[in-house]
Amino acid sequence: MVSGLFLGSLVVLAVLAVVILILTSSKKAQSPTFPYLKEPNLFTPVERSFLGVLEQAVGQKYRVMGKVRLADVIKMRPGLSGGARQSAFNRIQSKHLTSWPATPRTCLSSS
Repeated sequence: MVSGLFLGSLVVLAVLAVVILILTSSKKAQSPTFPYLKEPNLFTPVERSFLGVLEQAVGQKYRVMGKVRLADVIKMRPGLSGGARQSAFNRIQSKHLTSWPATPRTCLSSS
């Protein structure tokens, strides 16, 4: 009887281990492979307004340009774990784009 109880316990533990393994592997499969999303706007409304004032001040002879941080153009996907979010942000935090296509009136991305 002891050996039957022991064998039954082993079977139950094995089934639980398989179920846990299946559940944890399916969560990993659902995580996004590319952890970034495009930001909808390059500038906040206040920044866009200030840019307009600067453009008026320099006239049509010059253009006001800025170096764009990659983190201002893309953002982390929702649902990332804290570690995955920080890792993804660390890869882009100090990167800059030399140019970024945007509509001139709204500074919304053209892509």
